[in-house]
Amino acid sequence: MTIKNYLTCKDFKKIVEEKIVNTTNIKLLLRKRGILPVCTSSTDLAKMTYRFFWGFEFTTIIVDHIDTEQNNLKSTLLIIKPKEDINDNDYIQELTNEFINKKNIPNTPYKISYINKRKDSSGIDLRYTYSKSVKGKMSVLENKEINLDISISPIKEKFKVNIKHEGMSDSKNFVNFIDKMMNNPDSQSSFKLSRIRLESLNADNKVNFFDKFGNYKHKEWFIRDITSVSLSKKLEENEEDIGNQENPLDSNTVVGISSAILNGAGLRKVSFVEDCMQKGFFFQSMRFKLEHKNLPLMLEIDISFKQTDLKVIIFKAMTTDDDGKNIKTILSRSEQSNYIDYFQNVAYEIYTELVTSQNLNSISK
Repeated sequence: MTIKNYLTCKDFKKIVEEKIVNTTNIKLLLRKRGILPVCTSSTDLAKMTYRFFWGFEFTTIIVDHIDTEQNNLKSTLLIIKPKEDINDNDYIQELTNEFINKKNIPNTPYKISYINKRKDSSGIDLRYTYSKSVKGKMSVLENKEINLDISISPIKEKFKVNIKHEGMSDSKNFVNFIDKMMNNPDSQSSFKLSRIRLESLNADNKVNFFDKFGNYKHKEWFIRDITSVSLSKKLEENEEDIGNQENPLDSNTVVGISSAILNGAGLRKVSFVEDCMQKGFFFQSMRFKLEHKNLPLMLEIDISFKQTDLKVIIFKAMTTDDDGKNIKTILSRSEQSNYIDYFQNVAYEIYTELVTSQNLNSISK
């Protein structure tokens, strides 16, 4: 995100006082600049530091922390397929040319600010930007330049489109933009879009998907718990925010679901799940708490099909301090991206396995 205003003393005081950025993280940022605050409360810290003049570099760092803390990175996965048989290297070049030629489509807010065909021809990396007005925010945040980082890589005769974004609506709007590219009457697109949706799975596999994810054997992670579950009776395309739209079940039900998945019994052993399936409900998202086997790191991630497309969202990151207590921590965008890519690949592997199984069963019949 590009910062176009410096951070005023008034705005900085509000950020510190209202804990828009965690007080501990403010202190860490100040220490890196030779300022060693000894106060403990956010109010005292704000009074002590707000009179400093903060330049653009510090402003950018502070706002990045606001984004990281309040809008952890999210990803949406799409699949594109060539319309004709073509080898990967040729198609990567053709796809690169197509994005360049269609980089500024009329009546859309998106501009390509970066496009790169990887040197080893393993894919394309793009960055789309657009401006977003945020009402009611402090002056430094009134106009945000939103970045959508897109990576396209070949995967089993298809190409994975990985969209990294902050807001849920950012992804939805960009998918609509891709649709416009494909349906542009002035030119023929060389690819077709495939969506990773729950509606492609039958009723049993809508449950099996989350069962299998909960029992996946990770090399570097193990699942500690399931902390939230969301159900739906139909796929909604107009949801805007995971926090507002989530309908978590009561704690006893979540505990039962967590136990059924983690001990390998399966979700169908939970009477509540069977009852929901009979009434046409299905799991829309599930939040997993995972612990790293080698690092003092725990993540809570959402595996979600809200707005229909598969999303992986880092909800919370925790680390262990010197006293053995778990405290909230901030992961850099690159760290979040690496973890998201891994869990996204796991989710897609499970999804593909289930769809393939369904297709084989259909043929055998």
